[in-house]
This record gives sequence, structure tokens and C-alpha cells, in this order.
Amino acid sequence: MTPDPAALPELLRQTAAEWYTRSLSARFGPQDRARLQAWLAEHPDHIRAYNQARHTWQALEGLKDDPELLALAPREAAVTPSRRRPWARWAAAASLAFVALGAAGVWQWQQLNRNVYSTEPWAQRTITLADGSTARLSANTAVRDVTNEQGRGAVVERGEAIFDIRTDKQNPFIVTVADARIIVTGTRFQVRKDADRVAVTLVEGEIRLVRESVGFEQQVVPGQQVAFATRSSQAPVQVREVDVEAVTAWSRDRLVFRDAPLAEALREANRHATLKLVLDDPALADVRVNGHFKLGDTESLLAAVQGSFPVHAVRRDDQVLLTLNK
Repeated sequence: MTPDPAALPELLRQTAAEWYTRSLSARFGPQDRARLQAWLAEHPDHIRAYNQARHTWQALEGLKDDPELLALAPREAAVTPSRRRPWARWAAAASLAFVALGAAGVWQWQQLNRNVYSTEPWAQRTITLADGSTARLSANTAVRDVTNEQGRGAVVERGEAIFDIRTDKQNPFIVTVADARIIVTGTRFQVRKDADRVAVTLVEGEIRLVRESVGFEQQVVPGQQVAFATRSSQAPVQVREVDVEAVTAWSRDRLVFRDAPLAEALREANRHATLKLVLDDPALADVRVNGHFKLGDTESLLAAVQGSFPVHAVRRDDQVLLTLNK
């Protein structure tokens, strides 16, 4: 749940806003990151304030020239433009916006952002981002394009997308998902954000994945997947080799399972189908599934499961409950 911004002291909100906006700068180096980590470790409220700064910044990303938001920034007549920190005005505006917007207000600002691309359940689409890069969106996915004069970027708000980033070594593209930033100059990779987990898979090229909140940074190579839980900052980040063809098969209207646990296979299949297969017996969760299936073809998957294992199926409306035959 997003922290209540009004519950945080004003000075702490402003400090967190300054840290976050500084972290977006290309000049934010290892020593800066170390100081940020030390500040975060001082108190849990520092982490709360920093996460709130990130949420607010993302909500306001596409609205930097909005006159109402600009009015939130304090006038600093005593400071000459040449000596002001380039991010200070926005840090101050963001810190004041915490109270002005609140949780409901942040939602309203997000609705004003017209650069959100989404898909309905069981639908896919390909979008072209402002910089010419493209993204293939899976079912029930939302991606926000935040490219502007200050840089290239996108936010994965939910679901799954494969990004093909236009090469520009002088102007990195940054994809934000949960508390992670994926920094690329031109490559192809997949981002998946579920309710409690994020997984980033590199198809080709190279990416750098950074999670400042837990002090994690990884240079990812093709065929690797970086995954982490979003509901616990204590959970370890997992880096593993994966079958890229299987992970990205949905973009070719296929599902590919290679020794996949049945629970995981059904979760993936149900994202793309109207008829849901539901495990009604925990004994089936770790049964291993192999095969290629057409996206949305739940009947074929059900037939394959019943043909390979002693599974009893009971249909109820748009669900099929699966239990192990005793």
C-alpha cells in the first residue's frame, strides 16, 4: 500500500524528493549511491519517504510543464538560475505535491497522463513509443511512455511487455518497474510485473538492472532473468538462466512449457483465456507439464493434463476445477 504522504514530516519528504530526483541524473555515481543507501538505512521512514517520492515522480512525469504543478514549486528569488541545482525546483515541487495530491490526488494526476497504453484481458497490441522504440504488450498490461526532453523512458504499471529499444548510446532508455530501473541503450528484453513479483528477461543485447532500495545492481546478459518479490524488500533477488523461447512464446500466440510446475503453467494459461483452469487440490501444484499450446486454447491444455495424469475435472461456469483422482 502506498504510504500516506501527509504522515511524513515535511523536511523528510523534501529530502527524499531531492534524493530521488538526484538519482535520475546521469552524474549520480557509485559514491552517491552509497550515500543514498546509508541514508535509507538510518530509519524505515526514510525508505517510506523515498518510495513515496518515486510514486509521486512517476505520477507527475508527463506533467512537468503543467502550470498548476509549476505553481507548487517555491519561488527562490534569492538564488540565481546559474547557481540553482537543476533538479531542485522539481524536488521541492514533488515534496509539496505529496500533501497537495495525497493518494487520491496521485491517481487523478495519473489519469491526466495520456501516454498510458493498455490492453484488455486476452488481448495483445504493439505500440510505438515517443522515441521510435516499440513494445509488444501482453494481455491485461499497462505501460506508460514517459519520454520527454530530459530523456527516454517507460513505466510498466502491470502485466507483461517485450521492449525493442532504438539504439542511442548517448541517450539511455530507462524502464521503471516497481522499485527497479532497467537502463538500456538499445536492446530487446521482456518485463513482467505480477501482483507480488517482477521478472526481467534479456533476449538480446545488454541491460543494467538497478534497485537502489536494496543496493542491488546487475549487468544482465542474454538468456538471463532477474526476478524479485515486490512485497518484501528482504526477499533475495534471483538471477538465473531461462529458456527465452518459452518465456516470450506468448508474443507468437503460443504457450511453451518445459518441465513447468502445473500451478505455474495454469497461471500463465489463464492470463490469456476466458475458461480458467483452477487447481482444487494442492497435490497437483508441482506436477510437471511439457508441451506447446495455442494461446487461449484451454481445452487442449486440459486434454493434455488429463491424458498424462489422473486428474478429475469439474466445470463450473467459466472455471474448471482440477483434483487428483484418488
